[in-house]
Amino acid sequence: MKHFSVLIIVACSFISVLQAQTILHTESFETDGEGTRYTSNTFVDCTNSDFFFRTNTNPVTPPACAALFGTALTNLQGSFFWASEDIRSSTPTPGSRPPGSITTQAINVSNFNNLTVSLYLATSNNNNVRWESADSLNIQASFNGVNYFTVGRFMGKGTPVVGARLGIDGNLNGSYDVGVDPATDCDVANFTRYTFSIPGTGTNLYIRLDFDQQGGTEELAIDHIQVSGVSTLPVKLVSFTAVKNNSGEVKLNWQITDAADAASFDVERSSDGNHFIPIGAVPADSRVQYTYSDLPTTGTVYYRLRMADRDGRYTYSQVLKMTDVSAADLLQVFPNPAMANLQVSQTANRLRAGQYIIYDATGRQVKQWPVLLRQGNNSYSVDISSIPPGNYTLIWQEDGRRKLSRLFIKQ
Repeated sequence: MKHFSVLIIVACSFISVLQAQTILHTESFETDGEGTRYTSNTFVDCTNSDFFFRTNTNPVTPPACAALFGTALTNLQGSFFWASEDIRSSTPTPGSRPPGSITTQAINVSNFNNLTVSLYLATSNNNNVRWESADSLNIQASFNGVNYFTVGRFMGKGTPVVGARLGIDGNLNGSYDVGVDPATDCDVANFTRYTFSIPGTGTNLYIRLDFDQQGGTEELAIDHIQVSGVSTLPVKLVSFTAVKNNSGEVKLNWQITDAADAASFDVERSSDGNHFIPIGAVPADSRVQYTYSDLPTTGTVYYRLRMADRDGRYTYSQVLKMTDVSAADLLQVFPNPAMANLQVSQTANRLRAGQYIIYDATGRQVKQWPVLLRQGNNSYSVDISSIPPGNYTLIWQEDGRRKLSRLFIKQ
């Protein structure tokens, strides 16, 4: 009986992992994507215990084979994965073994850079001294399907005839160099994720996994391929307007380009046009038009947007000025900073039912209570002794919408 090993690539210093990337492609092998999402070949030789196929058996059991091959794998990313033992990367091949490769269909990477490819991989528990220098798994990339180049390689640390552990060819020179390449041993039975940078940019990207296992029971499993990139298109604001109604509510409207890689919009307000504070956040989604309503205090107010991209960049909109704003409600809190009790004062122009909500600096709700405002001035004392010291926001919410807010500090 052979023991199945799972090969996994660990993130080392030569791997550039970007924190704000957009996922452009995933392949988990949970459904058969042959000919539609990827192209590959399959091979099973029960007599010699060799195979290359998509499977959901764990330990791996090739179709029509009586024996189990390898040990059970851990940290599976689903049910199906791709298993390989004693396979070649090119023809003609020794022992009549066919080539083994998996190639994705075209992945649109237009307007993206800092491309990366990741996958999960592992090896059999007792394969850790079988890997010769001719054993490798090459992660290759191509723009437009021609001139494939290697972006990552796992290869045996042994000699051409003596096996050793499985490692990473960090400088991609075709050999494992002790003291130069990462010291990581990759022959473990736990599916682990590894990420590699793809230099260059283009329109259509192809990823190819090229297997070359010379023989001697070197068994691999790979799963969950993912391609990511950072958008080169910043958020572009098409329009930003503000309109007030008779009740004093200001409605902000803005539109962005449909190609913008927006992450979020922070609405900021100022009483002097210079010092702005955030009053609300609107997450970005597939829309190109957004709106936000505010009910400011009486007087002149200024608004602007802080627009964040998914790669962490941000820009500000132009500043909008609103004059003669007459609010329907005025909300005040005191003392500020507060200790055990917070005094809340709100003036209403009519009978209003709603609720007060207190949020901490992370946006977590820490206190909530219903309130019925009567026409005129309304005052309440709120016990905040159980709230930890920090910065908080008091929100007046009516009809499920945030109407007013005030910042305060708990000492």
